[in-house]
Parts: sequence; C-alpha cells; structure tokens
Amino acid sequence: MGLYMLFFPIAPLIIWVQLVEPPEIIYQYIKESAPNMYKLYINRPCYTFKTETILEYHLILFLHIISVFIIGSFFGIKAVKGVAANKSALSPNTYRMYKQFIIALLIQFTVPFLFILFPIAFAMYAILMKMENSKGKQEFS
Repeated sequence: MGLYMLFFPIAPLIIWVQLVEPPEIIYQYIKESAPNMYKLYINRPCYTFKTETILEYHLILFLHIISVFIIGSFFGIKAVKGVAANKSALSPNTYRMYKQFIIALLIQFTVPFLFILFPIAFAMYAILMKMENSKGKQEFS
C-alpha cells in the first residue's frame, strides 16, 4: 500500500506537466468553448487545462479512479469476511461494534465522493451544457 501511495501521483503529475499552457491560450479556449464562463476567468488567475481532446488524460484519470475503487473494495471485502469468520468467537456486543465500524467506514468512504466529486461533476456539466446564470446563482423556472 505504501508503494502505491508513493507512485500514485506520478502519472497525473506527468500529464499535468504536459497540459500546462500559457494563460492566454487558456483564456482564448474558454472564450471559444464556454463564453458564459469567460467573465469569471478574465479577472482572475486561470488555472485550467484543455482536457476535452486529450485521451491520455481521461484514460489515466479513469484508471486512477478504478484502481482506488478496486483497492477500497478489496480491503472492505477483506474486513467484512474477517469479521464474519470470527463471528462465533466474538461476543454479540463486539460483533455489533464491528458492524457499526464497517458501516462508519462505508459512510466515510462515500462522503468525499458526495462533497468533492459531485460538485465538480455538476460544474463540468454546467460548463458543457452552457448553462446560463452558472456563476453561483441558479434560477429555476
């Protein structure tokens, strides 16, 4: 696991170095592809990438997400099987505590997805669909 944590950031770092472009090119890209977001970027530093045409970036991102999911699932299944194998040796209170612990781990695993990935996915969707009023205020009719 330690080796995985050491080498995990290397591939995104390589892609990030390849994707960094001068801000003028990024501003022009935003003006052409998402003109409704251009006002947000023009007065601030622009740290974004042109990733919609770069297949390698999406493949590495997909592989990272899948690998984290597989590793998390492996250790989760291993923990559940370990508790189930020792069920007869555990007291009912200890077994209930282990079940609560596993449920707490599942909740702790899903919270980052809800509060990190969901807002980013919504922002990307808003940009791709060229939603109006996507500066932070959404008006529903």
